[in-house]
Amino acid sequence: ELNNCQAENGLKLLYVTCFRSEKPWHGIQHTHNFLEIFFCVGGQCEFFVRDRSFLMSSNQFVIINPGVEHVESTLPQTSVEWIVIGIKGCSMVLPNTADGCFSADFQGDNGATVNLLVSLVHELQNKAHGYQEACLRILQLLMIYVGRASGTDITIGSQTPLPPTAASLG
Repeated sequence: ELNNCQAENGLKLLYVTCFRSEKPWHGIQHTHNFLEIFFCVGGQCEFFVRDRSFLMSSNQFVIINPGVEHVESTLPQTSVEWIVIGIKGCSMVLPNTADGCFSADFQGDNGATVNLLVSLVHELQNKAHGYQEACLRILQLLMIYVGRASGTDITIGSQTPLPPTAASLG
């Protein structure tokens, strides 16, 4: 029910998916025409992006640019919990990467990113009056935090890129 979850500046929240697994699981390689951010909030998993793979652990995230083939997988004997956000209307200039993805951690933010993710999921589960507007505001804060953690420039709609230390996206 996020069909109308779009800000005036063009930022659109497409979906928020929570995934938890204690059993082996392997996704299907795929692409999207939008930006996707995976937040690993517990455990460990493996990511395959184009022709490389890497491990993700708790308090790490990966940004996947549009059109980039990827697949996520659990590890044997390991549980994992992640939250995935699909976003349209923005792009990120990823530092030092030619494969269309970037990973970093959010350990140093004293739990602020996890709190925002929990708030986002809470809004979507409860659907209280104004929840879509709340989700957009939370998403904007998450984008700022992701930009700070990754040193990444964020472009919303047709705006010029915002530096990673920007105070707002509006």
